Amino acid sequence: MSLIGALVNLVYKTFFLVGESSYRRTPTPLKIVFTIISLGILFYNPYMGSLVILVLISILGGFGYSDKWVYAALTLSSIPGIWYALTAYILGLAGLTESITLIQAFWIYIRTTAISYLILFIASIISPTKTANILLRIKREASTIPLLLWRITPYGLITTMDSLAIGRLKKERTKTRIAPAIASLIEYGELVKEINYYRLTCVPKYPIPIENSLKYTIILLCGIIIEVAIIAYMLLYP
Repeated sequence: MSLIGALVNLVYKTFFLVGESSYRRTPTPLKIVFTIISLGILFYNPYMGSLVILVLISILGGFGYSDKWVYAALTLSSIPGIWYALTAYILGLAGLTESITLIQAFWIYIRTTAISYLILFIASIISPTKTANILLRIKREASTIPLLLWRITPYGLITTMDSLAIGRLKKERTKTRIAPAIASLIEYGELVKEINYYRLTCVPKYPIPIENSLKYTIILLCGIIIEVAIIAYMLLYP
């Protein structure tokens, strides 16, 4: 698999491995609280907080999604972590910036990866349906955008992976397979627009009913309780 194909595959597994389920069906205020507390841990104690976030999100991801999600999200998160750590270390050796040790480069990697991991997790628990319902109250004309993106984006990623796989079998260069993938995505987008003409031209009046999952609400709540306990420990034993 080419590098681009591998990255597309990781993005697909991170955001579209499951549908409108898991943590997407938890209360929005609970997600906001989790986000605020997680950021608080990272900024209050960047070193211990980074390790906590890495472990906690891996546990939540394993329970809510699968080990495939954990692997894909961690791999994606490690890319900026490796980049920042390597550039900081190499530039320090070259004398262009302040020199750092390997231990300091390692912690740059851990902190950057933890922040990226948290961002990916938060993005993966956003519900397109609930987002559409929120936009319905703010601007009704825009309420269909999250749902359309939710339908078109995964298809575009799959089309890209298929196109790259075909190119690999035909021994074609990667860049020659990008255009067919984009053309197929545009065609699919036009098809979706035609099928949903009524929904796109008529302004929705009522929100889409969606029930929260008690199981995943409890799991996310347990994650918040663990974070609160860790913050209390940090404050008591700085």
